[in-house]
Amino acid sequence: MGIRDRRRTVFEYLSLNGLVNKGLSIREAKPAGTLPTIAEISRIVENYRKISLDQIQSAARSREIVDARFIAIWAMRYVCGHSLTYIGEQLGNRDHTSVLNGVNRIVAIRAGDKGKRHEIDNICDESDVLALRRHHAILINQSNVRRLF
Repeated sequence: MGIRDRRRTVFEYLSLNGLVNKGLSIREAKPAGTLPTIAEISRIVENYRKISLDQIQSAARSREIVDARFIAIWAMRYVCGHSLTYIGEQLGNRDHTSVLNGVNRIVAIRAGDKGKRHEIDNICDESDVLALRRHHAILINQSNVRRLF
């Protein structure tokens, strides 16, 4: 079962049990505080790309490291919604314009390469699922409060 299937299964389970409203996307349904951490996103990128967080944060400019760094930037921006400045601080004290360049590069890659788009989507989905699993108690508590009213 692929990550998209697992994500769909987890989300369908939550929807069927009244833990999230039907019709919401997984990102819309995530309550505050259920975002993946920078370390979790970095671990997921490392699993896909075999590039460590230390390498991502380094000043290295090899193609493999830069690609992994840009994917991590995209996930932090797209999944977590972090500011460009915050992402830059977390990834080796980079300027916000460097982070914006990374976001723009991933937009271009996603538009032109279906294989890489699929990989990037899988990384983002896996980040979402990991955060939801880690914070399932928050979802259950919010659902119980919602049922009271």
